[in-house]
Amino acid sequence: MIFLIIVKYGLDYIGASLHQVKHVVHNNHHHRVNPFERRIQLNKSLKYIPNDYDDPYNLFPSATHYELSHHLAHAWSVISTAPFKRGLVVVMDGMGETYKAMIEDMVGIESFSGDYMHDLKILKSLGGRAPFVGQPMALSPGSTYREAETAYVFDADKGMLRYHRYRHHQNDYNNYNNYNNNDINYNNT
Repeated sequence: MIFLIIVKYGLDYIGASLHQVKHVVHNNHHHRVNPFERRIQLNKSLKYIPNDYDDPYNLFPSATHYELSHHLAHAWSVISTAPFKRGLVVVMDGMGETYKAMIEDMVGIESFSGDYMHDLKILKSLGGRAPFVGQPMALSPGSTYREAETAYVFDADKGMLRYHRYRHHQNDYNNYNNYNNNDINYNNT
């Protein structure tokens, strides 16, 4: 896995060891990272994933892990490096976090959720009073929605959600747990 080579090279370049890494912030737009990492041994034994997924240079075992939803990860990476104190960040990749993943975290369904920050938590912290457009009002059974576009207005270190549009999520055949979704295309081989 190229990522392992890059991590080893980067740590060697700055003269650091794996155990000196204290914090890891991660995201994967296909599935939640924290629950996935806690199930690596099972998935590996079932041959669902490559053997090197449990490599310490992939898991950073001594670090504290934080997970951001996909669009929030894009936005916060821009806000933290912006050369100005106020601005607008627009994320338009059409492949953000699933609404289902955020709801499951909010209601406590996912037992391995960990530190997972997403837009629904931001909305809740604002008392649900923030302008929030495009939130699905009703979900069809066995269906879910995915972030399509999100716009954040920020002032210094505070990000505030202004607009969010979800699109109906068509299941990815390469999603490690796609058997949980009723939209599976069984013709993919």
